[in-house]
This record gives sequence, C-alpha cells and structure tokens, in this order.
Amino acid sequence: MRKTEPTAEHRGGRPDAARERSLAERIKYFLTPIDARFEDLRPGTWPLVVLRDASAGLIVAMMAIPLAMGFAMASGLKPEQGIVGGAVAGLVGALFGGSKYQVYGPTAAFIPVIAGLMIAYTPRFGFEQSHGTLVLAALFAGVILMLAGVAQLGRLARLVPHSIVVGFTIGIAVTIALSQVGEVFGLHAGFKLTEHELVELKAKGVAEPILGKLATFTDREFDTRTQFLAGLGGSLSTEELASCEEAVCKEAELKMPPHFFEKLKVIRVHFGEFKGDALLLALVTFLATNYLLKISIYIPAPLIAIGAGILLSYALHDPELTTIGGKYGAIPTNFFVLTPPLLPSWEWDVLVNIAYLTIAIVFVSGVESLLCSRMADRLADNRGTPFDPTKEFWGQGLVQIIVPLLNGFPHTGALARTATNIKLGAITPLAGIFKCFLKLGLAYFLARYLELVPMACIGGILMWVACNMVKPAEIKQVFAHGWFHILLMAVTAVMVIVTDFLTGVLSGMALYGALFRFFDTPRDSGGDSSVKEPEGDTVKEGSEVEAQGRDAAAAEVAS
Repeated sequence: MRKTEPTAEHRGGRPDAARERSLAERIKYFLTPIDARFEDLRPGTWPLVVLRDASAGLIVAMMAIPLAMGFAMASGLKPEQGIVGGAVAGLVGALFGGSKYQVYGPTAAFIPVIAGLMIAYTPRFGFEQSHGTLVLAALFAGVILMLAGVAQLGRLARLVPHSIVVGFTIGIAVTIALSQVGEVFGLHAGFKLTEHELVELKAKGVAEPILGKLATFTDREFDTRTQFLAGLGGSLSTEELASCEEAVCKEAELKMPPHFFEKLKVIRVHFGEFKGDALLLALVTFLATNYLLKISIYIPAPLIAIGAGILLSYALHDPELTTIGGKYGAIPTNFFVLTPPLLPSWEWDVLVNIAYLTIAIVFVSGVESLLCSRMADRLADNRGTPFDPTKEFWGQGLVQIIVPLLNGFPHTGALARTATNIKLGAITPLAGIFKCFLKLGLAYFLARYLELVPMACIGGILMWVACNMVKPAEIKQVFAHGWFHILLMAVTAVMVIVTDFLTGVLSGMALYGALFRFFDTPRDSGGDSSVKEPEGDTVKEGSEVEAQGRDAAAAEVAS
C-alpha cells in the first residue's frame, strides 16, 4: 500500500476537521460505519487488502476463543458469554469505532470489576439478576461514553499519568493471578447451598423430595467437597445422592472471594487439597502458550495449548479434575440471547454498587481503548487516517450498550490482540468484521470439544496472561521518570490489590493531583514522545511493541 507522509493532524491523532464539525455533523459522522478508516480499499488493490484482513481475522479469532472463555469464567460468567461478547464487540467496534486497526474483546482489566459484582450478587439475587445488574451498569456507562464522544472529551485520557496506568496494570495482574490459584492447584473455595441454588436445581430436574432434604443444608458452609458430600450422605440415600451429586456440587461450589485478604485465607485453609495433576495441566498450558508464540504469531497458541491439555487430562484419567462442561454445563450454540437490564433491589448498597460499576466501566473502556488506538497507529506506522478519540468514545459507548444486551459483558480495545492483528498484516477494520463471523463459526463447530477443557488449563492461560501484562521496559520507564512516579506506581498497585480497582486508581490520582506541582519531573520536549511523555501514553518503542505482537494474547489492559 502506498503511504503518504504524515501531516500534523495525523501525528496529533485527531483530524482538525473533527474540531470544526457542528454537533449535527459530529453525530452524522459517528453514525457512519463506512468512513475514511476503509480508505485502503481502493480499486485495483482491494482484493489483496480483503485477503490480508481475512487471514488476520482468522488467526486472531482462533487465538481469542480460549482467552474469551477464560476472561468470562474468571469474571464469574459463563464461557459462551465471552465467545459471543468478543465477536459482537469486534463487529460493533469495527463499524463505529475510531481506529483502523483496533481489535475489540474481553480484557483482563475488567475481570476484578465484574467478578466482584457476580461473586457478591449471585448468591444474593441469582445469576440472571446479577448479570442483569451488570447490563444495567453497562448501559449507563455506554450512554456516558457516547456523550463524552459528542463532547469531544477523548483527550482527557491523557491526564492519567503513565506511572498510575502501570501501577493499575500490576495490581490487576496480581489480582488475576490470585484468583486463579484455585484452578491451578485444584483447590475449592468451599461449598454452600442457598435458596437460589435450590431454584436452579429444581429447574435442572432434581426431584422435590430430594430438594426438601437439601433445604436443610441452606446457609451451612463446608470447607471441602468431602465434608460436603459426607453431610449430604447423612440425609440422602445412596441412590438419591448418586442421582444429583454432580449437579448439587456444581451449584454449591463457592467462587474465590474478590478481596485480597479473603483470597489468602481461602488459599491457606484449602491448600491441603492440592492436586498435582491440576498443576501439571496448568504448567503445560502455560509453557505451550508461551513458547509457541515465540516461534510465530501465526500459531494460535492458546487454542493448541488447551487441545494438548484435553489429551493430557485423558491420559491422567483423574476424576477429580474439573472441566468447563462439568462446572458450567454444555456450551450452547444458540449464541444470541437477549439479556435485558435488571435492577434486583432498590436498596442503597445496590444503587451505590451500580454507580461504582458504571464509573469503572467508563474508566477502563475509555482509557484502555484510547491508549490501544494510539499504540496501533504507531505500530502500524499509520500514514493515512489517524484514530479519532472522539469517535472511539462513541464506538466504545455502543459496544457497552449492545454487547451486554446480547448476553455479553463490557468489552474494550484489546491491546495485544490489536498488536497481533497488525503484525499479521491487517489494514482496515474489515479484519475485526471477519474476526466476528469466523470466531462464531469456529466456536459453533468446536463447542462440544471446548466443554472438555480442564479448568486447570484455563487457569494456566490466565496465569500466562497475568505474567505478560507488564513488561520490564514499562517499569524501567517509570523508574527513569523519578521517585515520585515510582511512588505513584507503587501506591496504585498496592491499593488495587488490597482494596479494589477504583479505589486504587483514585488513590494514585489524588496523590498525583496533590503533589505533582512539587515533585513531578519536567518532561524533555526534545525527545521521543513515546518515551518522554509518560502521562497517558504507554506505547512502547519498536522492540517492545514487537515483543507484544509476539505475545499475541496477553491480557489487554491499559498498559
């Protein structure tokens, strides 16, 4: 493709024309799916462009399926919700986003945010009500993002210092790693039946007499599966227990708690349940994913790794190993299910949690997508239409509205998948459109095999994701900027780990706002902006971005 020299407006990442548009013209521009981002589909060259975009979309789709399932399950959701969500987000973002290259999907930054809600609300209100609450918060966030796009507020993402973004990323990485310790070591967080689980068991066909006996166990917590089954055995006959054991254990199993110290307590209490076979599967998956991607980004490493995990689990023949099918049931192939927003209660704590979740979705999706778009233009050496932050906010808003309504959850720009997309030769947003339909097609035919994946393999992939979320060069960049930014990074990371995402980020921003006038180091205006402008810009230089392209599917956070 012929490339023109970059103009000042291209280097700025936002055309000057966008500033001059009236409100009506901006809205018309935002509602136009086929825009200047498709400029490379020229007469005479479009067949080659389509071929390159299609091949990139296929490989990214194969990489994304196991990651999407992993991110969904780590968030307390069902695996199919990650599959359909990533596909729909890719389509909506490609049509209405602001970047030529960006790939949209589930990202690691959302895991602790969504998991906190699902873990707290599912026992209280049931899964459907909890997901409906998430949909409601996502709709609010989507409207806010769309209004921010219309108001041209995309540039505000630059106000977040690079050191805080790195600290936030470190905190999220540690949180994800801790949340997967149970899967990697084969631990259970405990077992407890509530009224909501009894309703689910009734829907699954458990007989009324058995449900009556199970009702005597509601709100009693057992540390291990053995203790739980022993308790049930005291009330149920051998035949009754055999008929419902798998379903009851699946419904009663507790998830890893969202808070740091509670996680450590659960790990300490249950570490005696350690299973060597689970650790072996996690290590094989981790290493296979890591080293296959070092060979070539054209290898769909996560998909091959979980395939190897299935074969190894059959060889181990360990009945204690939990699979996706055993934990979540069959993966349905009727992907598109309308899931309306729900307000489970008018209680004050529920309303506060919805407001918190809305702010978190706006922050993560807004900041991450803009940083990812900037990285994409630099990695692709984009000399054509640059990404437009105002339209990117609009597109992100539509993603947060449409995807959750179709049985998904909040998605945003996926940094490493975007880097992979570019390295594979993608040129236009067509790659994201191809990814959508190819991903759904692959998942449809692979669904019965994906159910066989051991949860330890998903834990291994997410551990690999956590280990690749922060590169040493990013931390070195913060250290080079002075002790003040080191402090910002450390405070943000620690607060994200021990409290929650929003408290951590706000702590870092409050510290920065109070002290930057006294301690911040002036920036060198003569250097490379990718290194000398840490605030709001986490794009690495050439070799660093090349490495991210090879680490094809590492968790995409604002990093």
